[in-house]
Amino acid sequence: MDTNTNFNREYIQGVLPQPFMLSRGLTRKGIDIVFSDQGYNDLYDLIEYNNTNIIDFQATSEFNMSAFTRAALDRLPRKENIILGYLSEALNSTYWNVVFDVVASYGYKKIIWIDGGLTPGAIFNHLNHIKIVHSTSTMFFNVLFNNTTGYPLTPPKFKERTYYYLSLGRLARRERIYFTKKIIEDADIQQKGIYSCGWGDYENSLWQNKNDYEIINLKLFLNEEDIKKFPISLGHADNQQHHMIENFDEAIFNVVQESSVGFDHRSHENTYSFLPASWCRVNSDRLFFTEKSAKPFSTAQLPLFIAAPGYVNQLRELGFDVFDDLINHSYDKEDYIYKRCDLVFEELKRLTKLHTLTEWNFILKRKLHDRFYKNFMLMKRLSDIGQQVQWIHHQLV
Repeated sequence: MDTNTNFNREYIQGVLPQPFMLSRGLTRKGIDIVFSDQGYNDLYDLIEYNNTNIIDFQATSEFNMSAFTRAALDRLPRKENIILGYLSEALNSTYWNVVFDVVASYGYKKIIWIDGGLTPGAIFNHLNHIKIVHSTSTMFFNVLFNNTTGYPLTPPKFKERTYYYLSLGRLARRERIYFTKKIIEDADIQQKGIYSCGWGDYENSLWQNKNDYEIINLKLFLNEEDIKKFPISLGHADNQQHHMIENFDEAIFNVVQESSVGFDHRSHENTYSFLPASWCRVNSDRLFFTEKSAKPFSTAQLPLFIAAPGYVNQLRELGFDVFDDLINHSYDKEDYIYKRCDLVFEELKRLTKLHTLTEWNFILKRKLHDRFYKNFMLMKRLSDIGQQVQWIHHQLV
């Protein structure tokens, strides 16, 4: 954000779980914009047409979305078009439908919606009187290309792999604990890969507060001896979550543990969890592409996905090669997340037994190079912010 941009800030206190900071001002092209205390994304400074308002929800809690929207709309001039953006998240479509309903009540005719979701989810039928168009943010497609990690991304070249798989879980979400527990309980698979779980939570003392609800609920999956094995860390700092660490490309397979797994635990459990929603799950019905999925496409790895049902199929729809001739992705149709984890784990075991490391390295080098290259170039095209700006301009004409 341009530090010289004209804007002012207000601290909003109201009927909210928490107060929030709201800023209003102009983009570099003079478009009215409202944003949270985290500032607004550079994307909005590239928009040329002034026949729209912008609300950037970045860093806004989903529980504040409705109030934030009303506060923002009260501070914006009346126009027919509005751009709504939350580039780093794919919040549940329920929250967005509430936002859309509020926007419609202010007389807007068209919503241009940009967020991290690969699909828009379910739009309520009663919103058919306002036009809503959706585009997936380029953010996580390009985060690795633009991230200064000391590991520049270039079209994939063959590198001898020394591990069968990579399975990384920064935060100790339930399905990640469940899947990682399966790894550490299987002596054969355990020694074949690089894996972690919950190391980001360790910095927040999750594993150290023995009397907290978090630890109590961990016992749904872990006994006292298991808990002592967590967190499982590779020694990285929490702020390295987006980084492509050098040895991460030393694996043949990448078990991608995406942020959204499409799981509402109430559908499969008799009691509600005491765990905070942010800890145990991302409670979204949306398909969410993050840097986790970008990494195998950046480093010529064969991916398996612990994500929302239908995620793998959506990647196919985008044009990604998910190597169906080598990997059985039937787990993608399974609704229940723990059963889905079981299926992914069994497929990972099958793949590690199917060929030796030497044989897999030969396959990667001799048979898959062109397919890896196409995946890499597709992700690079999807990361083109210029194309996203053109799409926005087309919606505003």
